[in-house]
Amino acid sequence: MTTILIKKEDSKKILRDFLSEKFPQLSSSKINKSIKNGDIKVNKKKSNWNYELKENDQIHLFLKIKQNKNMIFLKANKNIKIIYEDENIIVVDKPRGIICQPDKNEKINTLNNQIKKYLYDKKDKAYESTNLCHRLDKYTSGLCIGAKNQKTLKELNTLWNTKAISKFYLALCYGKFKEKKKMLVNYVYFNETSQKMEIDRKNIYNKKMETKYSVIRQNKNYALLEIEILTGKKHQIRVHMASIGNPVLGDTKYNKINNFSYQFPCLISYKLKFNFPKNHFLNYLNEKNITTNIKNFK
Repeated sequence: MTTILIKKEDSKKILRDFLSEKFPQLSSSKINKSIKNGDIKVNKKKSNWNYELKENDQIHLFLKIKQNKNMIFLKANKNIKIIYEDENIIVVDKPRGIICQPDKNEKINTLNNQIKKYLYDKKDKAYESTNLCHRLDKYTSGLCIGAKNQKTLKELNTLWNTKAISKFYLALCYGKFKEKKKMLVNYVYFNETSQKMEIDRKNIYNKKMETKYSVIRQNKNYALLEIEILTGKKHQIRVHMASIGNPVLGDTKYNKINNFSYQFPCLISYKLKFNFPKNHFLNYLNEKNITTNIKNFK
């Protein structure tokens, strides 16, 4: 038996409507039949499908309800911070420590599932098609973009590494910088032995990465940088900065010099700029200034 306690925000809802929202895998006819047969009761008594719920009512379900695999996101947490949202995109502030998409260790509490749950709870049908169009590393915080329909997802994926979408990061990097601004261009590959991305100096794999940095503030042992990535390779910033002897602080995978007690990479996706063509359906985003307020590396 499953028991549900009705909260204030759900009072005055019709019993069938409430159950349809709560259990989308149950059809209206199944709910009606279960109420009529007494498999669904309110306060341990038989009820009607159109009963108006009251605060502190208890709904008792004497049913075996199978979890719809497509609705597994309903089990995710819902503590995301929305930075911007419209009918096509949603931009959220990803906290450190959460993965973007499911992996072998975590299937439920992902950023993508949290976004879907947020949309579902506010009755936005876009939850069905919403998907992140890129990823941030687990311990990188900051701005992540989700597309709320297939047309937008296709466009963002196509234009992601073009001038239409500019991605800016803040990073603390080891050492002193002689050049305050520089464009880094290298080729990269994944080393199966070390399980790390590494510089492909002979360009065997033809995977180019371009990273532009500018020094905001230089301290004795490290500097605060604004970094723009022009390509989208795995661990791009971390690999590129390590390759010039200025690894990201806290990056225990690529920084073998000094992390100054930082336990996680000091890297934040903090600003997005758009430059869609004049007649593009997303060109209204060109006027938006999308930034995060989270700029603390601790």
